[in-house]
Amino acid sequence: KTIGAILVSMGFITEKALGEVLNQATGVKKFDLKSCIIDPDLIKVIPKSICINNNLIPLFLDDKNVTIGMSDIFDIVGMDRVKKLFPSDHRINPVYAPTSDILNTIDQYYDYEMSIDGILKEIESGKVAIDEDSAMKTDYSSPMVRLVNAILTDAVHNRASDIHFEPENYFLRIRYRIDGKMMQIRSVHKDHWRAIAVRLKIISDMNIAESRKPQDGRIETEILGRKIDFRVSSQPTVNGENIVMRILDESQSILSLEEIGMNNHN
Repeated sequence: KTIGAILVSMGFITEKALGEVLNQATGVKKFDLKSCIIDPDLIKVIPKSICINNNLIPLFLDDKNVTIGMSDIFDIVGMDRVKKLFPSDHRINPVYAPTSDILNTIDQYYDYEMSIDGILKEIESGKVAIDEDSAMKTDYSSPMVRLVNAILTDAVHNRASDIHFEPENYFLRIRYRIDGKMMQIRSVHKDHWRAIAVRLKIISDMNIAESRKPQDGRIETEILGRKIDFRVSSQPTVNGENIVMRILDESQSILSLEEIGMNNHN
Protein backbone atom coordinates (compact mmCIF):
# COMPACT_ATOMS: atom_id res chain seq x y z
CA LYS A 1 0.00 0.00 0.00
CA THR A 2 0.98 3.63 -0.42
CA ILE A 3 1.67 5.77 2.64
CA GLY A 4 -1.58 7.61 1.99
CA ALA A 5 -3.61 4.39 1.92
CA ILE A 6 -1.99 3.22 5.15
CA LEU A 7 -2.78 6.50 6.91
CA VAL A 8 -6.40 6.25 5.74
CA SER A 9 -6.72 2.63 6.90
CA MET A 10 -5.28 3.56 10.31
CA GLY A 11 -7.76 6.40 10.66
CA PHE A 12 -5.22 9.24 10.78
CA ILE A 13 -6.69 11.01 7.73
CA THR A 14 -9.77 10.73 5.55
CA GLU A 15 -9.82 9.86 1.85
CA LYS A 16 -11.08 13.38 1.16
CA ALA A 17 -8.13 14.95 2.99
CA LEU A 18 -5.72 12.65 1.15
CA GLY A 19 -7.15 13.77 -2.18
CA GLU A 20 -6.73 17.44 -1.28
CA VAL A 21 -3.10 16.91 -0.22
CA LEU A 22 -2.30 14.99 -3.42
CA ASN A 23 -3.91 17.75 -5.46
CA GLN A 24 -1.77 20.41 -3.79
CA ALA A 25 1.44 18.40 -3.91
CA THR A 26 1.24 16.97 -7.44
CA GLY A 27 -1.29 19.10 -9.30
CA VAL A 28 -3.36 15.98 -10.06
CA LYS A 29 -6.97 16.94 -9.48
CA LYS A 30 -9.41 15.03 -7.29
CA PHE A 31 -12.36 13.65 -9.24
CA ASP A 32 -15.82 13.29 -7.71
CA LEU A 33 -17.19 10.01 -9.07
CA LYS A 34 -20.51 10.47 -7.29
CA SER A 35 -21.49 13.53 -9.32
CA CYS A 36 -20.47 12.36 -12.79
CA ILE A 37 -21.63 10.02 -15.54
CA ILE A 38 -18.67 8.15 -17.00
CA ASP A 39 -18.25 7.14 -20.64
CA PRO A 40 -19.96 3.74 -21.13
CA ASP A 41 -17.87 3.02 -24.24
CA LEU A 42 -14.69 2.85 -22.13
CA ILE A 43 -16.26 0.17 -19.96
CA LYS A 44 -16.19 -2.13 -22.98
CA VAL A 45 -12.47 -1.46 -23.55
CA ILE A 46 -11.01 -1.86 -20.05
CA PRO A 47 -11.82 -5.24 -18.39
CA LYS A 48 -13.28 -5.33 -14.91
CA SER A 49 -10.34 -7.44 -13.65
CA ILE A 50 -7.85 -4.68 -14.47
CA CYS A 51 -10.02 -2.12 -12.69
CA ILE A 52 -10.30 -4.22 -9.53
CA ASN A 53 -6.69 -5.38 -9.41
CA ASN A 54 -5.31 -1.88 -9.96
CA ASN A 55 -8.03 0.09 -8.17
CA LEU A 56 -8.94 2.27 -11.14
CA ILE A 57 -11.95 3.23 -13.21
CA PRO A 58 -12.07 4.62 -16.80
CA LEU A 59 -13.78 8.00 -16.93
CA PHE A 60 -13.75 9.54 -20.39
CA LEU A 61 -11.89 9.79 -23.67
CA ASP A 62 -11.18 13.27 -25.00
CA ASP A 63 -9.51 13.24 -28.42
CA LYS A 64 -6.52 10.97 -27.66
CA ASN A 65 -6.43 11.52 -23.90
CA VAL A 66 -7.83 8.72 -21.73
CA THR A 67 -8.69 9.90 -18.22
CA ILE A 68 -8.81 7.26 -15.49
CA GLY A 69 -9.64 7.59 -11.82
CA MET A 70 -7.04 5.96 -9.54
CA SER A 71 -6.57 5.64 -5.82
CA ASP A 72 -2.79 5.55 -6.42
CA ILE A 73 -1.89 8.10 -9.08
CA PHE A 74 1.72 6.81 -9.08
CA ASP A 75 0.74 3.26 -10.05
CA ILE A 76 2.78 2.99 -13.25
CA VAL A 77 1.92 -0.69 -13.69
CA GLY A 78 -1.81 0.04 -13.69
CA MET A 79 -1.41 2.88 -16.19
CA ASP A 80 0.71 0.66 -18.46
CA ARG A 81 -1.96 -2.05 -18.44
CA VAL A 82 -4.57 0.49 -19.50
CA LYS A 83 -2.30 2.04 -22.13
CA LYS A 84 -1.81 -1.35 -23.84
CA LEU A 85 -5.56 -1.41 -24.56
CA PHE A 86 -5.41 1.79 -26.64
CA PRO A 87 -3.45 2.90 -29.73
CA SER A 88 0.15 3.94 -29.08
CA ASP A 89 -0.58 7.64 -29.67
CA HIS A 90 -3.12 7.78 -26.83
CA ARG A 91 -2.10 9.32 -23.52
CA ILE A 92 -3.24 8.15 -20.06
CA ASN A 93 -4.19 10.95 -17.66
CA PRO A 94 -4.69 9.83 -14.03
CA VAL A 95 -6.90 11.70 -11.57
CA TYR A 96 -7.31 10.87 -7.90
CA ALA A 97 -10.47 9.18 -6.66
CA PRO A 98 -11.02 7.51 -3.26
CA THR A 99 -10.83 3.71 -3.20
CA SER A 100 -14.38 3.35 -1.85
CA ASP A 101 -15.78 5.51 -4.67
CA ILE A 102 -13.87 3.52 -7.31
CA LEU A 103 -15.14 0.17 -6.02
CA ASN A 104 -18.72 1.46 -5.85
CA THR A 105 -18.48 2.79 -9.40
CA ILE A 106 -17.08 -0.52 -10.68
CA ASP A 107 -20.07 -2.30 -9.11
CA GLN A 108 -22.43 0.19 -10.76
CA TYR A 109 -21.10 0.15 -14.30
CA TYR A 110 -19.68 -3.31 -14.88
CA ASP A 111 -21.83 -6.38 -15.56
CA TYR A 112 -24.70 -4.15 -16.71
CA GLU A 113 -25.75 -3.17 -20.21
CA MET A 114 -24.92 0.51 -20.77
CA SER A 115 -25.89 1.23 -24.40
CA ILE A 116 -29.30 2.74 -25.17
CA ASP A 117 -30.28 -0.04 -27.58
CA GLY A 118 -29.08 -2.74 -25.19
CA ILE A 119 -31.00 -1.26 -22.25
CA LEU A 120 -34.18 -0.96 -24.34
CA LYS A 121 -33.88 -4.63 -25.32
CA GLU A 122 -33.45 -5.52 -21.65
CA ILE A 123 -36.58 -3.54 -20.80
CA GLU A 124 -38.64 -4.97 -23.66
CA SER A 125 -37.64 -8.52 -22.75
CA GLY A 126 -39.94 -8.26 -19.75
CA LYS A 127 -37.36 -9.77 -17.39
CA VAL A 128 -37.26 -6.60 -15.28
CA ALA A 129 -40.13 -4.60 -13.85
CA ILE A 130 -40.38 -1.07 -15.24
CA ASP A 131 -42.42 1.16 -12.98
CA GLU A 132 -42.12 4.30 -10.88
CA ASP A 133 -40.41 2.39 -8.06
CA SER A 134 -37.61 1.28 -10.39
CA ALA A 135 -37.13 4.89 -11.50
CA MET A 136 -36.65 5.99 -7.88
CA LYS A 137 -33.68 3.69 -7.33
CA THR A 138 -30.16 5.09 -7.38
CA ASP A 139 -28.20 1.95 -8.29
CA TYR A 140 -27.52 0.65 -11.76
CA SER A 141 -29.51 -2.53 -11.25
CA SER A 142 -32.45 -0.44 -12.42
CA PRO A 143 -32.41 -0.25 -16.24
CA MET A 144 -34.36 3.02 -16.05
CA VAL A 145 -31.48 4.69 -14.21
CA ARG A 146 -29.05 3.43 -16.86
CA LEU A 147 -31.36 4.40 -19.73
CA VAL A 148 -31.72 8.03 -18.64
CA ASN A 149 -27.97 8.36 -18.02
CA ALA A 150 -27.23 6.78 -21.41
CA ILE A 151 -29.54 9.25 -23.18
CA LEU A 152 -27.92 12.24 -21.45
CA THR A 153 -24.43 10.97 -22.33
CA ASP A 154 -25.44 10.29 -25.93
CA ALA A 155 -26.89 13.80 -26.31
CA VAL A 156 -23.72 15.44 -24.97
CA HIS A 157 -21.58 13.21 -27.21
CA ASN A 158 -23.58 14.34 -30.26
CA ARG A 159 -23.20 18.02 -29.27
CA ALA A 160 -26.95 18.46 -28.86
CA SER A 161 -28.25 21.70 -27.36
CA ASP A 162 -31.65 20.29 -26.35
CA ILE A 163 -33.33 16.97 -25.65
CA HIS A 164 -37.08 16.70 -26.31
CA PHE A 165 -39.20 13.92 -24.80
CA GLU A 166 -42.53 14.08 -26.65
CA PRO A 167 -45.27 11.58 -25.73
CA GLU A 168 -47.68 10.71 -28.53
CA ASN A 169 -50.73 8.45 -28.59
CA TYR A 170 -48.85 5.14 -28.66
CA PHE A 171 -45.16 5.98 -28.38
CA LEU A 172 -42.62 8.39 -26.94
CA ARG A 173 -40.58 10.40 -29.45
CA ILE A 174 -37.06 11.42 -28.38
CA ARG A 175 -35.45 14.22 -30.38
CA TYR A 176 -32.20 16.16 -30.15
CA ARG A 177 -31.60 19.67 -31.39
CA ILE A 178 -28.19 19.64 -33.10
CA ASP A 179 -26.86 22.79 -34.80
CA GLY A 180 -30.34 24.26 -34.63
CA LYS A 181 -32.04 21.33 -36.36
CA MET A 182 -34.44 18.92 -34.65
CA MET A 183 -33.44 15.30 -35.23
CA GLN A 184 -35.50 12.29 -34.16
CA ILE A 185 -33.25 9.83 -32.34
CA ARG A 186 -35.58 7.13 -31.09
CA SER A 187 -39.14 6.07 -30.52
CA VAL A 188 -39.93 4.26 -27.26
CA HIS A 189 -43.08 2.42 -26.24
CA LYS A 190 -45.52 4.73 -24.44
CA ASP A 191 -45.72 2.33 -21.48
CA HIS A 192 -42.15 3.25 -20.49
CA TRP A 193 -42.68 7.01 -20.47
CA ARG A 194 -44.08 7.35 -16.95
CA ALA A 195 -41.02 5.69 -15.40
CA ILE A 196 -38.65 7.75 -17.58
CA ALA A 197 -40.47 10.96 -16.62
CA VAL A 198 -40.25 10.11 -12.92
CA ARG A 199 -36.52 9.46 -13.22
CA LEU A 200 -35.97 12.77 -15.02
CA LYS A 201 -37.97 14.60 -12.36
CA ILE A 202 -36.04 13.01 -9.50
CA ILE A 203 -32.62 13.99 -10.83
CA SER A 204 -33.97 17.46 -11.75
CA ASP A 205 -35.32 18.01 -8.23
CA MET A 206 -38.90 18.35 -9.44
CA ASN A 207 -42.13 17.18 -7.81
CA ILE A 208 -42.89 13.68 -9.08
CA ALA A 209 -46.44 13.83 -7.74
CA GLU A 210 -47.34 16.87 -9.84
CA SER A 211 -48.17 16.14 -13.48
CA ARG A 212 -50.88 18.69 -14.26
CA LYS A 213 -48.85 21.88 -13.89
CA PRO A 214 -45.67 23.04 -15.66
CA GLN A 215 -42.45 22.62 -13.68
CA ASP A 216 -38.85 23.69 -13.99
CA GLY A 217 -35.77 21.90 -12.67
CA ARG A 218 -32.01 21.69 -13.02
CA ILE A 219 -29.26 19.07 -13.11
CA GLU A 220 -25.55 19.70 -12.50
CA THR A 221 -23.27 16.83 -13.43
CA GLU A 222 -20.07 15.90 -15.23
CA ILE A 223 -20.29 13.96 -18.48
CA LEU A 224 -17.39 12.93 -20.71
CA GLY A 225 -15.08 15.01 -18.51
CA ARG A 226 -17.06 18.21 -18.97
CA LYS A 227 -19.25 20.09 -16.50
CA ILE A 228 -22.77 20.05 -17.89
CA ASP A 229 -25.86 21.91 -16.69
CA PHE A 230 -29.30 20.75 -17.75
CA ARG A 231 -32.25 23.13 -17.48
CA VAL A 232 -35.36 20.97 -17.40
CA SER A 233 -38.91 22.03 -18.19
CA SER A 234 -42.10 19.95 -18.12
CA GLN A 235 -45.41 20.83 -19.74
CA PRO A 236 -48.62 18.79 -19.46
CA THR A 237 -50.24 17.70 -22.74
CA VAL A 238 -53.17 15.47 -23.70
CA ASN A 239 -50.76 12.53 -24.14
CA GLY A 240 -48.82 13.10 -20.92
CA GLU A 241 -46.05 15.40 -19.79
CA ASN A 242 -43.73 16.81 -22.42
CA ILE A 243 -40.20 17.33 -21.05
CA VAL A 244 -37.49 19.46 -22.65
CA MET A 245 -33.90 19.62 -21.43
CA ARG A 246 -31.59 22.47 -22.42
CA ILE A 247 -27.94 21.39 -22.35
CA LEU A 248 -25.50 24.05 -21.18
CA ASP A 249 -21.96 22.88 -21.92
CA GLU A 250 -19.34 25.35 -20.69
CA SER A 251 -16.64 23.91 -22.96
CA GLN A 252 -18.81 24.46 -26.06
CA SER A 253 -20.17 27.90 -25.16
CA ILE A 254 -17.30 29.97 -26.59
CA LEU A 255 -15.83 28.92 -29.94
CA SER A 256 -12.65 30.19 -31.54
CA LEU A 257 -12.73 31.98 -34.90
CA GLU A 258 -11.24 28.88 -36.55
CA GLU A 259 -14.01 26.69 -35.12
CA ILE A 260 -16.73 28.83 -36.70
CA GLY A 261 -15.06 28.71 -40.11
CA MET A 262 -13.07 31.97 -40.13
CA ASN A 263 -9.55 31.57 -41.53
CA ASN A 264 -6.56 33.80 -40.69
CA HIS A 265 -7.12 36.06 -43.71
CA ASN A 266 -10.78 36.69 -42.80
